[in-house]
Amino acid sequence: GLSELQREAIHAWTSAGGLLVIAGGPGWQKTLAGLPKELLPVDVTGTLPLRSAQSLVSFFGEPIEDPGPWLVAQAVPTDGAIILREGETPLLIAARRGQGAVFFLAFDPSLEPLRSWRGSANLWRYLMGYVSGQIQVPSNVVRQYVGWGRFPRNALSDLSPLRPPTAESLPWILLFYGLTVGPGSYLVLRRVGHLEWALWVMPLLTVGAAAAAFATARTSSESEVLFNKLSLVRASDTVADAYSRTYVSAFSPRDGTYDIEITGRDGPAEGLVSALFFPFPAPSGTPTPGAGAIRSQRGESTVLKNFSLDARALGTFQIDARVPADGSIKSHLKLGSQGLAGTVSNGTRGKISNAALVVGQEVVRLGDLAPGEVRNVVVPIGEGSPIGFVDIPSTVRQLYPNPGLATPVSTSDAMTRDILDSAFNSSFALATRLDLNPVSLVGWLDQSPITLQARNARTSELDRTLMVAHLTVDPTSGEDVRIPSAMIERRNLVAGTGRISQTALVMSSGETILFEYALPHRPDRFTIANLALDLGGSTPANVPLQDVAQAAIYDWPSAEWRDVPLVPGLNGLGDPARVVSALGHLRVRFTYRQTSAAAGSLNLDRFGLSVFGRGV
Repeated sequence: GLSELQREAIHAWTSAGGLLVIAGGPGWQKTLAGLPKELLPVDVTGTLPLRSAQSLVSFFGEPIEDPGPWLVAQAVPTDGAIILREGETPLLIAARRGQGAVFFLAFDPSLEPLRSWRGSANLWRYLMGYVSGQIQVPSNVVRQYVGWGRFPRNALSDLSPLRPPTAESLPWILLFYGLTVGPGSYLVLRRVGHLEWALWVMPLLTVGAAAAAFATARTSSESEVLFNKLSLVRASDTVADAYSRTYVSAFSPRDGTYDIEITGRDGPAEGLVSALFFPFPAPSGTPTPGAGAIRSQRGESTVLKNFSLDARALGTFQIDARVPADGSIKSHLKLGSQGLAGTVSNGTRGKISNAALVVGQEVVRLGDLAPGEVRNVVVPIGEGSPIGFVDIPSTVRQLYPNPGLATPVSTSDAMTRDILDSAFNSSFALATRLDLNPVSLVGWLDQSPITLQARNARTSELDRTLMVAHLTVDPTSGEDVRIPSAMIERRNLVAGTGRISQTALVMSSGETILFEYALPHRPDRFTIANLALDLGGSTPANVPLQDVAQAAIYDWPSAEWRDVPLVPGLNGLGDPARVVSALGHLRVRFTYRQTSAAAGSLNLDRFGLSVFGRGV
């Protein structure tokens, strides 16, 4: 009974980091009937009786008292990882969807054996552990609206690429009219022997020339509303939807009030419209004059009602919207001992200009990618920083147009640089930024995913759209590999703790850092032989590290933290089957305890994961 909008909302929820658990059991057909098929990590073929669930008992540590048998959904994994199986029957399967996760549970939780099983609480604690770790963001509802960097102030005020009004064609129309109405018509009518026709031919030519002159003047004159759109698109090469943020500055040469219709280029633009400030720029130290509320009306499209523009001023607003995952970017990349190799293809409908592959902090320029074009890539991967420091300004400078040229640069290049600097926030470390995965494709799209039209007014649009697509990487089957630290994504789950520079990770007494790591491969595709935390640094008064620091690793089956003994160097983190999730995540907590013998800061020059394994 789900509507199309409800199905899209569930799809958007998981793409933004949400957790979706889909139940099976005898009623699986009704449950799955309303869900988008691309969300499912399995194909369900029917039901079967299950006489034992010993895998559940072993994993969660609680006996099942109901004798069974029980009807469960019979499923075949598509892209999902099997977490639990009983014989040949998968019971719990998981898959990534964008920043979120989807689980398929073969049982119905409202029926036996789960209904009265004491281990159900452990099962749900385990599942809740997969909730996206960005705990400083209050809710999934707003997570897709954060992480876009700074407002590109300079680029949004630049209207120079818009074509100015011109009258170049009017002299040619007058010249053509003069030649046609005079000697041209005379010669033609004389040749056919009907000079008297000039009585009606000349008025018709005059009317036609006047209409052409007025039409040319109207089409070449300045538009009533000019839209400067700067769009940022976050995409992936999975079935998850992308998200976009579009900054808009609207310019009008005269006072006016307009109804602005907002639609999606490839689908509905169900997003959030919010004001920036008006007019542009705001006077320093004074309240913004003329500021008014943004009033949007949702119907078949989104409409900004009565949007007022003062003459020669810029009205600004932003639009956050979902972008359907039709096409997008496709990658077939493998990580081996020699680096990264494979193909990247443009599955969008338009050209991607100035595309670049960002691997760790290495930028490989791919040039322009036509629709459907496939490009082979081979990238050697450096080891990366031993403390996980990422030099964002260096990476952004490599993405600049003509990075080897000094200033001055063209206005177009300067605005491109402003968009890159603002999106990745290369100048302010404490503000949010458009995140880069260990492997990302960065390029410029021909068109924004959002279209704007002022009702009852002629409009012009200027589009500049930056896309960042997060790409997945597969292991090389049968090859032993040490995963480079540059290929392991790390997120700090406790904001404001631990200060990272190029040379050290510094902690104050009593501070705790909580890192979530995302490995490039799932455990079912990469068998981990050795997993350790690499530590090194100096303590106040040379107190042994283990006396002032404490580490813990998150144990996924029990959903609890387990202490890890510490020494300088490599510290084993235990059984990878317990500390690495089915989707390749692990969480490490590190606390610098305040003691009388160690007063001062803890300086770590090594803090990272050491991962060895073999591709399956």
